[in-house]
Amino acid sequence: MLGGNFSQARLKPYATLHCVVREATIAVDTTTSNEIDTEGYPVLGFDIPSTFNGVALAIHACAVSGGTFKALYDSDGNAIALVVAASRCVGLTGVDAQAVAAFRYLKLVADTQTTTATVIPVVLKG
Repeated sequence: MLGGNFSQARLKPYATLHCVVREATIAVDTTTSNEIDTEGYPVLGFDIPSTFNGVALAIHACAVSGGTFKALYDSDGNAIALVVAASRCVGLTGVDAQAVAAFRYLKLVADTQTTTATVIPVVLKG
């Protein structure tokens, strides 16, 4: 049996997670979002809204703002594509997260044209 006064014990969090949110907007009848400037913050995930009518998001990247965006691949040659659905939060992990972290400027590309303007919050670790 452990001794001590547990009623006065204080739990300390491991770390406080500060998040920054950027918005990726896909206009009506298009598939590609505006440019997202991550400002070098790692991308943690995406908050897919109820208005999203696709099932996948690809990530395109560029080293400079306003440059030519290209599909992003990991070092094994696999395109970075996320399986998503309306009203879900999707975390970015593993090799996908590592590939995305290499670029400051991103665009999200839906697998189908949107039927309404869709704003996808992109959660970054600040």
